[in-house]
Amino acid sequence: MINAKQQYRDAGIDSLRALTMFIMIFVNDFWKVHDVPHWLEHATRGEDFMGLSDVVYPCFLFVVGMSIPFVIEQRFRKGLSDVSTVGHILSRTFALLIMGAFITNSEARLSPDVSYKIGVYWLLMVAAFICIWNQYPKTDNPNRKKGYAVLKTVGVLLLLFLAISFRNPNGGVFGASWGILGSIGWTYLLCALIYLFTRDRLKYLIPVWIVFVIICMAGSRMNEAMGGEAILSLPRPNFYNELLGVLHCGNGALPAFTTGGMILSILSAKYVQSSAKKKIIFVTLTAANKEYLH
Repeated sequence: MINAKQQYRDAGIDSLRALTMFIMIFVNDFWKVHDVPHWLEHATRGEDFMGLSDVVYPCFLFVVGMSIPFVIEQRFRKGLSDVSTVGHILSRTFALLIMGAFITNSEARLSPDVSYKIGVYWLLMVAAFICIWNQYPKTDNPNRKKGYAVLKTVGVLLLLFLAISFRNPNGGVFGASWGILGSIGWTYLLCALIYLFTRDRLKYLIPVWIVFVIICMAGSRMNEAMGGEAILSLPRPNFYNELLGVLHCGNGALPAFTTGGMILSILSAKYVQSSAKKKIIFVTLTAANKEYLH
């Protein structure tokens, strides 16, 4: 189990994170290219198919979940409090929401009435992100501390300028549209808080994962041969869907992927000292069970 005595770094998580980011960058530019093989693209709505592009987002959420137990336990190993850890989770969520909002608003491009071009917007946006959320080295030098504070202040002012001056082609102002980064932020917030309460106790974490899976199964539309409706299709508005919206669960799929990653990290830490033979048996049984369920 993941405890205060374990200080190793899981190379598998780093490798999966790097591979996911590489593929994400690769598939993100397909819309600019013609004659892309269909198996590399996203499935169309209602299509019984899964392309490479469809795998990236779930893998990213899964690796986010795999990282959560190690990050939180590392903070406790350093002697940081629960309150400090909650603040850390909230600050990371806030960063993802802000970055998601600025990126998503820019996807509509800019109105011709704005005095700068969309390329300038993107350059200033990225510069602001770096100034604010760069991991500055710790120092006791007061001049460096002031310099870091100035850079962060410049970043905040740049974002304020972009948000105030932004106008989309329809004349609309900057809005709270989170996009993919925002959905990752809300999912991270929910799952990190869940882990904070359950820690590595699988007897609590696995039922939570099962609940998310059931929510996803019950709320997802079936194919046309099965009627094309979800198993649980309630008239809107209703308390159930409103509650899911407040918790930012979506259809349950996003937190299910992330919670699954948390569970896998706990299991991998639990069996890290096992013999190679036991690891092979464990992986084989897991793969066989997955194939059976498929």
